[in-house]
Amino acid sequence: VAAARVTRGQIWCAAGLALQQLIVSAVFIDLEPVASRYDMYSRTYPSTDVFDLEHPGITRRIVAVDADGVTSDVTACASQLKVPALSAVLDAGAPVPPVSAAPLTACLSGGRAPRRFAVVEDQYLFDWNRGQFSYRYRDKPLGTLVAPD
Repeated sequence: VAAARVTRGQIWCAAGLALQQLIVSAVFIDLEPVASRYDMYSRTYPSTDVFDLEHPGITRRIVAVDADGVTSDVTACASQLKVPALSAVLDAGAPVPPVSAAPLTACLSGGRAPRRFAVVEDQYLFDWNRGQFSYRYRDKPLGTLVAPD
């Protein structure tokens, strides 16, 4: 079988991509999806405590709760509503402001009407002893919004 030859165009292309990566890495610019420093793969931390501070792993959710205590997660829908007050509720680390639940009724499809909407928080951290991610806590209640009648 005859060996495949590399053309001059292929050599120039490979050299151009290598040069581009050197420049992008040296100048610290990202032009996604064309060029990236790929620093997300090469970042180091002075200690596990610094890593934990920079990656708290906290997420918030809004759940509808009916009269029997059955919950339904409406976070994705609430995010799409583009209501600033709801965005503030989902901002991890900030206190939960008093917010009207009226816009959340658009997130419900049939079924039972909720009695209230609850804001809950999860923390998913890296467990340095076990060498894997795990929940520190789940569904920690942060606040309740009274569902409109």
